[in-house]
Amino acid sequence: MYGNPESLPVTEGHVTNPILPYGFHKFQCDQLCKEFSQVYGLKTAIIRIFSAYGPGLHRQVIWDVCYKAMTQESVLLKGTGDESRDFIHAADIARALMSVAISSPMNGDIYNLGSGLEVSIQNMANLILANLKNQCSLEFDGIIPEGNPLNWVADISKMKKLGYSPSVQLDALWVKETGGISGHLT
Repeated sequence: MYGNPESLPVTEGHVTNPILPYGFHKFQCDQLCKEFSQVYGLKTAIIRIFSAYGPGLHRQVIWDVCYKAMTQESVLLKGTGDESRDFIHAADIARALMSVAISSPMNGDIYNLGSGLEVSIQNMANLILANLKNQCSLEFDGIIPEGNPLNWVADISKMKKLGYSPSVQLDALWVKETGGISGHLT
């Protein structure tokens, strides 16, 4: 929805500028929620989920790194590795949705949902490879696919006002489950 944001972190009031049909369709859904709230009094809230990961979420970059590390001799990813995302675990998404359902006025309000932490793709991939104890080489093709934003991090202050705070950090998850390295990613 936000396309390539003009500034970070991205607030809910940031200009929406969908680049591809995927973002445009999300924009249309937002508009429907707002209209049904305003016209019919239907209780709605709009949740803009940033880069989700976790069980059952395939075809995302974290899944891609894990799959390639387990099945190939090298991990080749699109882009330069300097692109960044705001990764949020499925468990935090579930908790956040509950916070919205319980605490939001549900008047077509918009909430960004992420961890509030910007993580480079290269650091994320290196963390995964280190914790898998995999000797794969990590490579980037240098080609940024059209429509992919360069950098993302969500301003989650509106979610925090509802009592939400992320509990699963990408690096802490790996430490807990693998006994691997710790420290925050940048």
